[in-house]
Amino acid sequence: MVDIDYSAMTDDQRNEALDAAYTAKNLPLMKVIVAAGIKAEDAAKKALRTELQTRLAETTIRVKGLIDALIALLSSGSPTNGDTIKSVTSQLRGINGTELDGADGVWYVKDFGTTESGCRLMKRAASGEGKASGSRKSGYVAGLPSTADMLKLVGEMVYVDKDTQVTIDKVIHTLPAGMTYAEAHMLSTNGGWRNTIRMALGRAIQSPK
Repeated sequence: MVDIDYSAMTDDQRNEALDAAYTAKNLPLMKVIVAAGIKAEDAAKKALRTELQTRLAETTIRVKGLIDALIALLSSGSPTNGDTIKSVTSQLRGINGTELDGADGVWYVKDFGTTESGCRLMKRAASGEGKASGSRKSGYVAGLPSTADMLKLVGEMVYVDKDTQVTIDKVIHTLPAGMTYAEAHMLSTNGGWRNTIRMALGRAIQSPK
């Protein structure tokens, strides 16, 4: 039997393989394909993060050099520096677009009593778990396949094993014991609720019962 590296496939190829496995009712293979898709997406995100970090490091050096030059020009008080100051300022303003991807702004510190200065681009910390519109937290799960694919894989599994109350669009609903993921998904088209079910599906395929 030839081992197939599903993580090396394109998304379309993996979807075709997943559809074939679903038609054949081959649940173990479906889990392998979904896991491979998550692995491939995680690898792509990691590569992108590395690229952005490298780009930010290079831009940080450039920004620090320009700001140091600008401070030196302003500190000199020479009227002949006007055009040079405009040039440096223009270069600083021209740093935009993809050069600052992943950064929220520039942090710069200068102790005018010394020759030391520091500069770095500020990156926002990853946000924590968000709250869904129901009574459950979404518990964000990254790198998931489509909701439709996850429903194919675990949609018939039990979502709640006891009667559970949730609030959707300010209306209280009681989920009966034994409700499946597919039934819960169809309960409402509310975006927050659908996201709650999507995250629950993600946890289910990563840690199937």
